[in-house]
Amino acid sequence: MSVYNGETYLGEAIESILHQEFTDFELVIIDDGSTDASAEIIESYDDPRIRFFENEHNIGLIGSLNRGLGLAWSPYVARMDADDVSLPERLARQVDFLDAHPEIGVLGCAVEVIDGSGNPSHTRRFAAEHRVLRWRLCFGNPIMHPTVIMRREVVNRVGGYSSDMLHAEDYDLWRRLSSVTRLANLQDVLLCLRTHEDSVTSKHLVQQRNNSIKISQLAIAGILSEDVPLDVVQRLWAQDFESASELLQVARLIHRLCQATIAASALSPAERRIIRSDAANRLFRLASPRIRGPRAWEVVGLACRVDPSLVVRVATRIFHRMIRGRAPSCAP
Repeated sequence: MSVYNGETYLGEAIESILHQEFTDFELVIIDDGSTDASAEIIESYDDPRIRFFENEHNIGLIGSLNRGLGLAWSPYVARMDADDVSLPERLARQVDFLDAHPEIGVLGCAVEVIDGSGNPSHTRRFAAEHRVLRWRLCFGNPIMHPTVIMRREVVNRVGGYSSDMLHAEDYDLWRRLSSVTRLANLQDVLLCLRTHEDSVTSKHLVQQRNNSIKISQLAIAGILSEDVPLDVVQRLWAQDFESASELLQVARLIHRLCQATIAASALSPAERRIIRSDAANRLFRLASPRIRGPRAWEVVGLACRVDPSLVVRVATRIFHRMIRGRAPSCAP
């Protein structure tokens, strides 16, 4: 756990780890030059499992996390942010899973999103299987950073967190790790993810997005085995096109990615269905706002080639809308 001026939620975060059902751990806490009461809060806990370190000056989250990796002794390293809450069974469930699946190097889980006061908002779940996660890495970050437990050996093998991908260092780490180990997510909610105005995502959205697009470009290149122009990936993320040819360029990229992913991996039938369906839905969403143009229909055609069942799903959706539109009003 890296802490910088985290006094508001720090105590709750620490206690959620100290009260885990799994008890054989050390909690490495690094204070990154806080100017509030964070250090005093940490020192108030009398628990031998806490190892507390203070940076001489603020070195940032990436430097602190890499320092923590160097200080950790366990073969497993779990991440925890200073404003989130781990449910009591989190570590036990994740350790049991990694013990049973030695091929998995990074394991996340589902989260319940809470606000600054701890009020729940919604639940977020992510793909469970490695091959699907590698596909999803092309379009965004499919593993929540504060939910993960990692094998320290594989993280060290790729050099830990990269300072070149500030505010998207976790997304970049998963991309690099996906080439040397397998990724997975449990579908159970094991962490409450807090969102508030001081969170990293809220304060550094532009830089996070710019670096995420670069990571997406690298993930795509890894699957296609060729460089992809950054401006094409930027349009993929923005979904904003000045011409029909730009729309078609992005659509063809998604189609090629899908074909390459399916061809390169020994996918299970379930994984194949998930990837085909996801690609088709992405293509259909590209075309939907522009459905009157001929290029848009070409994109719809690509979607249907990727996943022929999309035709049935879309037709069913349109039929249900028509039925609802014709239904007599029940209003008095």
